[in-house]
This record gives sequence, structure tokens and C-alpha cells, in this order.
Amino acid sequence: MHLQVGGEGLDFLGLHHRWVTSRPHGGRRPIAFLARWPSDRAVQHARDRIRGLTDRRRLLLPVKVIVEDVNAFLRAWGAYFRFGNSGGHASLPYATASSSDDLTLHYHRM
Repeated sequence: MHLQVGGEGLDFLGLHHRWVTSRPHGGRRPIAFLARWPSDRAVQHARDRIRGLTDRRRLLLPVKVIVEDVNAFLRAWGAYFRFGNSGGHASLPYATASSSDDLTLHYHRM
């Protein structure tokens, strides 16, 4: 595999790797580096997992248990994908963590 600036990149271990250049800043030359972020397949898998954790079949469980399960999954997912360059890419933990916090707050008020 040959990575080049502006190329497609590759998916490996749930991360998409792409050789990119930074924007020139303060008169400095752009720097080429390997950027990585969660692959589309990894993000879809995480969404499917969250749908499974919040499925209607689990409605009989206490909300606290469901929220704890979702939060545990998101913490693990975020820990695995912590080291990367996610600027400009949708990142699952940031999109859903506030939702589960809102869910907890909503049910806590009841």
C-alpha cells in the first residue's frame, strides 16, 4: 500500500488512515502527516450497538440500567478511538454522549 497526499487512504483496525497536509499557518510551510479517524464501518457498528442497547425489548429494564450500559459502551468506544484526528469528521461519542446525559436528566426530574 502506498499512501500519498490527497489519496484515498485505508481502513485498518477500525480507523481510517489518510496522508494529509496541514494548512499553512503564520507563514509556516504546510506539514504532511498521517491523519486517522473512526472508519465509516466502525461508526455504523457503534450506531447499531447503541440501537441494540436502547431497543424496545429493553423497555422493561430501569432507565438507569440502560443509560449505564450506553455510557459504558461510549466510554470504551471513546477510549479506543481517543488517539486520532477527528476534526471535521462526525464523531460518535460527542454526538450521543449528550443525548444519554439528557436522557438521564429527563428521567431524573420525573
